[in-house]
Amino acid sequence: MSTLSVSFRVLAVAAAATLAMQAHAVGSRVLSSPSLAAAQSAIDLVPTYIDVNLAGFQTFGDFGDPLNTQVFVNIAPGSTVTGWDYNNFSFTTSGSSWLSEFVISVNNSASSEWFDAAPSGDDASGTFGPASGTWDTAAGGFGTGPAAGPFVSSDGVLWVTVYELFTDAGLNATVNAGSSIRIYYDSAAVIPEPGTYGLMGLGLLGVLAAARRRRAN
Repeated sequence: MSTLSVSFRVLAVAAAATLAMQAHAVGSRVLSSPSLAAAQSAIDLVPTYIDVNLAGFQTFGDFGDPLNTQVFVNIAPGSTVTGWDYNNFSFTTSGSSWLSEFVISVNNSASSEWFDAAPSGDDASGTFGPASGTWDTAAGGFGTGPAAGPFVSSDGVLWVTVYELFTDAGLNATVNAGSSIRIYYDSAAVIPEPGTYGLMGLGLLGVLAAARRRRAN
């Protein structure tokens, strides 16, 4: 057997031993107190985003109307949704519907928490945009509570839809080509525990020790 193949086997054994020690440590942590588990593990929230194309979306009624266009998008489970931008956004009303009645809605999968906003404040029919802007509670935005704070998507599913604040008969509005929103969220990423780095170090020391013994022989 070549020296190279032996070295790879030694590395594999050391890695397996390290993983086994990690698994044992995790199993022990599950049985420990919540405060101790919190001290042993750290969660970092990584800001990121997802773009959703809204071109062709249509409104026929209030929130939840089955004729309103909707889409479900996936993000990392446990992420905190912080808001959204609309980019190159444009929509056109139909019939007597007003621009100010059109709402963009970003919800958790149960629609129990949300970020909604009406991009236009114009009480007239016609076309809004193209325009870009940010979800804003001071400019027609409304969300999860008085402070319209961020919400957590525990299952990683977001429900994106459009609807009308006042329902006119038939089609109310259509989103024009090129329109999209960018949803911002903080993705939960687990930082390795200090103990994990220690276990990796022990594995490396085992590899070095085995290499020295082989050279000695």
